Amino acid sequence: MCNKNENSYSEVLNQINILKSNLRPKAIVIDFEQAFIKSFKELYTDVKIHGCFFHFTQCLWRKLQSCGLKNRYSTDAIFAHEIKKLSALAFVPVDNVISAFEELINSNYYVDNEEELRTFVDYFEDTWIGRPTRGGR
Repeated sequence: MCNKNENSYSEVLNQINILKSNLRPKAIVIDFEQAFIKSFKELYTDVKIHGCFFHFTQCLWRKLQSCGLKNRYSTDAIFAHEIKKLSALAFVPVDNVISAFEELINSNYYVDNEEELRTFVDYFEDTWIGRPTRGGR
């Protein structure tokens, strides 16, 4: 799709809804395109939206590369394993994700490599976990 904005997605979804007026999805797996998510939620208010694990790991890989960590990931099996633990948080029950994330970043490996991992971990927390706020996360 050329025009990846909310209006374009809404138009496409409305056309699908016209063609398949009996369509009542219970859940959908999608990438993390915010305009699509917003458009989908407006049309299908009660549908459970799940992010695609492939697209999630693709986002992590791109960020890892932009942080200059690609070579370390490719040559250091322990480093790669520790990074993969972040992506594995996708399989942790929602109520336990924050505590699992905090346990991971407070582990010896992450503490010992904090300087090198800081930008990547900050991105992960800002984008996928959320920062603590006054009333919680």
